[in-house]
Amino acid sequence: MAERIAVDLEVNDKTADGIRSAISNADHLRISFEQAGDSMDRFESSLATTRHALYDLSTAYGSVGAATTAVLAATVGASAQFESAFTGVERTAGLSEEKLQDLHGDLQQLSRDIPEAFSGLSDIATTGGQLGVAGSELDSFTESVAMFAATTEATADAAAVGFGRIEQLTHAAPGSFAIGSALYEVGNAGAATVPEVMNVAKEIATTADLSGFTTDQVIGLAGALSSLGVQPYRARGSMQRVFAELSDAVNNGGDSLSAFAT
Repeated sequence: MAERIAVDLEVNDKTADGIRSAISNADHLRISFEQAGDSMDRFESSLATTRHALYDLSTAYGSVGAATTAVLAATVGASAQFESAFTGVERTAGLSEEKLQDLHGDLQQLSRDIPEAFSGLSDIATTGGQLGVAGSELDSFTESVAMFAATTEATADAAAVGFGRIEQLTHAAPGSFAIGSALYEVGNAGAATVPEVMNVAKEIATTADLSGFTTDQVIGLAGALSSLGVQPYRARGSMQRVFAELSDAVNNGGDSLSAFAT
């Protein structure tokens, strides 16, 4: 009986040890699962962070790419505008390809030196070509017109037309610096504005030139007439009538000529 009891106790001890071992193993397994879960959480968090970083990186590269594309597009667009603006000059200047390239470079440099864009300078040169300004003089014509417009009330377009017509009708020396200087001085000295003087000068230029007036004398007379408030078309009519009467008096002599002499 005693032996049986001893055997039973031994069995019970082994069973208890087995149970304790199983519980311990279960605890270890639970801890392992918890550690594995923590690792998965950290891995998922790392994936989320990495995903956001990659998204930010792709957005940044996208912005850089868009900016680069915009810069390239702007550069190409500016070049196209340059070429488009210069088309009129090519059509009216009557210059060889080499001379046109030289003029193109001169206008680009001028656009950096004065407050006038390349397109505006090209328009001035185009107008000069249309009005008969020699191709070899277009650079100096454009420069004087642009500088004149920048320092007076006249617009670049109005100055280009005014300079071109006065130079053409009075057979002035090419370049238009003298025209600009005379208009500026007369406009500042009289009661009329520079555009008003220029408009009258355009109207009386032909008659005055036929009567022997020089370009600066034409502009001086235009300044006097415009300061008196005489409108351009009336100035032209008055000049034509006066010089026609004077011409008749010179040709016929007699009392008519004496009347002009006194």
